[in-house]
Amino acid sequence: MISNLCLGLLIVAVVCHWSGRVRVAGICLSLSVVLILLSSSGLIARILLPLTQMSSRVSDVVWRPGATIVLVGSGTFDAPGAAGRRVHLLGHSTLIATAQAHRACEARLPDCPVIVTGAAESHADLSEARTYASVLADLGVPQADIVLEERSKNTWQNAKYSDALVPQGSPIIIVATGLHLRRSLQAFHHFRTDVQGVSSDMIWPDIGMENVSIKMAYTDMIAHELVGTWGTRVKTALGLDGNLR
Repeated sequence: MISNLCLGLLIVAVVCHWSGRVRVAGICLSLSVVLILLSSSGLIARILLPLTQMSSRVSDVVWRPGATIVLVGSGTFDAPGAAGRRVHLLGHSTLIATAQAHRACEARLPDCPVIVTGAAESHADLSEARTYASVLADLGVPQADIVLEERSKNTWQNAKYSDALVPQGSPIIIVATGLHLRRSLQAFHHFRTDVQGVSSDMIWPDIGMENVSIKMAYTDMIAHELVGTWGTRVKTALGLDGNLR
């Protein structure tokens, strides 16, 4: 998102320069350069991370009867030359953390269902849920414990449709990336009070001009999460899509 903003400012600067609005062009160009430098240095990411990222381990979970684990994925893609859909780079940590959560649940409870969420992306022949479930089974989670939720296309729908699969009054344990967990918890809390979260990873960029492209990517992801978090707050405030239970 920050990258798109910088590109937009550059385009506006060029258009203004051609139309004779030199002062406006200079302001837009300066803002774009400042944003690029702050993003590539990791400074913006460092400032905004506390607003989005959360840390919570499997060992922090309080396992209560009826607990259901919900894996909130991070997308899939078609790998050139490879058969079938593949899990996005950001999704592998959620798979590992979900398998760990399932083992921890098995040590304490007789039943440990795992809901894997995600519809098929555009032009994909396999849903995100099925793609992640296949890898989850390879990690040792029994097929009998895996429940597919193949309707959701965003975090809000992840919460809405997963909640419908869990008996009323039962706790939900969300597994998501550290960057996505806060927004996931907000969405799930709209439909149910007894929700806990596990963050599968954390990011913390260094300040400096090394690994510039990675830091800019982090900044984009953080900005995306912030916008999504604000959107979730608006939906919650308006009482959309269901009642708390």
